[in-house]
Amino acid sequence: MVSKTPRLLRQLSELDRVLDYLERMNLHDRTDVSMTVTDLLQASGFAETQDREPTVLIPRVLDVCGAS
Repeated sequence: MVSKTPRLLRQLSELDRVLDYLERMNLHDRTDVSMTVTDLLQASGFAETQDREPTVLIPRVLDVCGAS
C-alpha cells in the first residue's frame, strides 16, 4: 500500500467536500454548479467542468477518489 502524502490527503478531503456539495445539489434537482466548486475541480485536475450538471460531475469525482 502506498503511503498517502499530506498533500494527497488534503486534495482527497477537498474532493470529498465537493462531492458532498454535488450530491446535495442533485438531491434538490439543482443544476447550477457554483464557480467556486468549478474552480476547485479544475484546480484538482478536472477538465471541462464549467456548465456541467452534478449528475455528470459526481461519477468523475468518484472515479478519482476511488482510484486514489
